[in-house]
Amino acid sequence: MNPFTFRQKKQRLCHGSTLLTFVLLLPVVFLFVGLAIDFGTAYITSASLAKSVDAACLAGMRNHYQGVAQATAVATAEFAVNYGHPRWGAGPVTPIITFSIGANNNIVLTITATATVNTFFIRLIPQYKTLTVNAKAQATRANLIMALALDRSGSMGIAPPAGSGGGAVLPGAVTDFINNFENGIDTVGMCSFASSVTNNVRIDTNFETPIINAANALVYSGATFTMGGLSNAAMMIASVPANANANVIKVCVLFTDGYANTCQNVFNIPTATLLNFGGFDVTNPGTPQWLSPATGAKLNLGLSTPTQFAASSCRCSQTVTWQNVSADAEYRCIQIANAMRANGVYVYCVGLSSSAGGVNQTFLRQVANDPSGPGYVSTGYDGIALVATSPAEVNQMFEVIASKILLRLTQ
Repeated sequence: MNPFTFRQKKQRLCHGSTLLTFVLLLPVVFLFVGLAIDFGTAYITSASLAKSVDAACLAGMRNHYQGVAQATAVATAEFAVNYGHPRWGAGPVTPIITFSIGANNNIVLTITATATVNTFFIRLIPQYKTLTVNAKAQATRANLIMALALDRSGSMGIAPPAGSGGGAVLPGAVTDFINNFENGIDTVGMCSFASSVTNNVRIDTNFETPIINAANALVYSGATFTMGGLSNAAMMIASVPANANANVIKVCVLFTDGYANTCQNVFNIPTATLLNFGGFDVTNPGTPQWLSPATGAKLNLGLSTPTQFAASSCRCSQTVTWQNVSADAEYRCIQIANAMRANGVYVYCVGLSSSAGGVNQTFLRQVANDPSGPGYVSTGYDGIALVATSPAEVNQMFEVIASKILLRLTQ
């Protein structure tokens, strides 16, 4: 036999064998390609579904204060924005949204969603004509324990430029702020400070109407006893019974339009007597006054000046000048705020500055432990300090603080 003829026949046999092998393997190749495409589509749909229910869950929980119907509508809209149009091979999806009350009276939001993916390559196998993918997200809202410490000093009641004019806008800002939270579930109280401090609304779960009424009833007069406001706010928060299993966030919100300029000490006159003193600062320097801790009224102690009184019978290490009082007041406020943080309390500050006065923004940042302030120490309980430059901005600043608190409640 011609060797060339033999070689040609052998080559033809090899070509035929390759073709047969290819024909036999082609269905397998199509099967694996089909699995890759169809299951890849299912995976992409599942990832999109998971992202969408997560976003919807956070949005719904943060809007629960508006009522279940509105929160459900917000969650549904958020899901639609993230899921978008039906994916290739997947049909439309309607999430199932359920609000409930969990352990320790916490609000729980559960969202589930199911998508049906139509297959293209493996649908020849009856049980794989469609693939079903599921996603579930759940958010538990921490309950809030919060105390408001609001400035009612004299400058709040005077319109700019002589004063800050804060009294005209504070009630509305407090009303909008309080409406962000859950009456009947959260625990909120309010105190106010001027030359003395007053506990206006005891800390309780029924807080909405009492705080709104109290904010509208504030009368603006006197100095700025900021340390009293912070101290009473801290005591309010600490008075709520501790529950080791409770999921709670503790918050203090301080609002002021001026420098901290009033302190409180025990003096010998000759017996130990608790007195407030101060009332003046860099925006309005003057001789410090003695004030009643109960009413804030000016006291006449029969001595010519508080400086003379301090030199003769005060338990202070410094004479009572407005510079020393202001420095001491700020120092004490920062120490009170540090103690609150040590007990797991977030401190937020809102200041109002005016052309005739102002606030010490550096001081407020230190009180809040704002990362932008000097001496910042990361404690895990970092707050923020915001300063409005006009009364019109006060509401906006409170709403920013509300959004920060709501974010912490749903993390």
